[in-house]
Amino acid sequence: MYIPKHFEQAGLATCHDLIDRYSFAILISKVDGAPYATHLPFLLNRDQGEFGALLGHMALANPH
Repeated sequence: MYIPKHFEQAGLATCHDLIDRYSFAILISKVDGAPYATHLPFLLNRDQGEFGALLGHMALANPH
């Protein structure tokens, strides 16, 4: 995939720092044919796997 120079990241540590600083993400999909978005909290485990791992939580009652 082509990534323009102004969107390139300096490295994995930079990406991990960004995730630590902004630990919420938005999951977007379709529910009943309409767009649906949920804000989700994440924790980063930098030491798991090659790139780290994200641990998130979603309530069971969430339509996603």
